[in-house]
Amino acid sequence: MAGKWFYNTKTGQVKQGRGWFSWLHVMGPYDTREQAQKALDIAAARTASWEAEDKQREADSD
Repeated sequence: MAGKWFYNTKTGQVKQGRGWFSWLHVMGPYDTREQAQKALDIAAARTASWEAEDKQREADSD
């Protein structure tokens, strides 16, 4: 994972590799710096997608 990128939610920093952060405030790993910089946007999009899937399942089961 040395080549992977991580986003620190506490500081907003994006860094490569492990060992510079507490795992409590980290998102990743990401393949590129650009992906890590968009970590919050990626997470929000995934959450919205999962919520839409949940709503669809609920509607299908009614």
